[in-house]
Amino acid sequence: MLLRRYRLAAGLSQEALAERARMSTNGIGALERGDRRTPQYETLVLLAQALTLSADERRTFEAAAARPPPVRLRNAATSAGPSEVQSIRPNNLPLWPKTLVGRAAEVSAIVELLNAARLVTITGSGGIGKTMTALEAGNVSLEASEGGAWFVELAPLRDPSLVAATIARTLGIQEQTNQPPLDALLAHLNPTRTLLILDNCEHVIGEAAIVVDALLRGCAGVRILATSREPLRIAGEFTYRLPSLGVPSPDSARRLAAADAVKYGAVLLFAERARAVDQCFVLHDENAPIVADICRCLDGIPLAIELAAARVTIL
Repeated sequence: MLLRRYRLAAGLSQEALAERARMSTNGIGALERGDRRTPQYETLVLLAQALTLSADERRTFEAAAARPPPVRLRNAATSAGPSEVQSIRPNNLPLWPKTLVGRAAEVSAIVELLNAARLVTITGSGGIGKTMTALEAGNVSLEASEGGAWFVELAPLRDPSLVAATIARTLGIQEQTNQPPLDALLAHLNPTRTLLILDNCEHVIGEAAIVVDALLRGCAGVRILATSREPLRIAGEFTYRLPSLGVPSPDSARRLAAADAVKYGAVLLFAERARAVDQCFVLHDENAPIVADICRCLDGIPLAIELAAARVTIL
């Protein structure tokens, strides 16, 4: 892969490049082997800076890593149009309208946890980006899930007893009057290697924990990635507390150059979302300290940063 050629030309080992780019060595290895073919934009920025690529080399690098159009497989849970191409694995992962920014290291860590554990719960406060991070981790893990990856929205539920039925409906399992939804789930998932992404568990945490525990005990091939403001607190759970996006310290923010500012996920997110509402917006040495200060005041919380960036035309 092009990344390996550039790394060797720079005289760097995978470990040295990982340290420079603030990534894991496993993440570098996955990119070079082709296990991950569509890195996020901020990953490309960090790698290009770590490799000190020229402008032409960077354009070639970004073009080689361009994300192909997303595809979906026709399945019972979603309908596909006639022009859609079939994916290798069945899934219903949403086509998110926004790119995930500043989370390359976190996604890599979560995927590594999913490879080692069958239940990973992403925790964190509201607006921290748990859902988008989980979806990106699900996309990265899709090809390793022979039974597909299924995104289950629990936020609309008001009755906790409907957790199992909601998962079953998402998987396209027909309701049987003489079979409880959980039993139907166990029968359907038992022979498969499937990834379930259960989003927003906190308001149905008790029932979600019961259903997840039953699935883990009854279906050896099932892996579950949950998002919640608190852990499920069941056996075998690995929790990953999603941090805020990186922000510069008050001292460094005051003299921050644009080239250094984009190394912080919060600033990179602000700049990208600001360009979405004002194509004339450019991060430069004069406004970089101001943007950095805004992001620091917002504690690096992605939702707050996006709301602030959306107002760039009137500030």
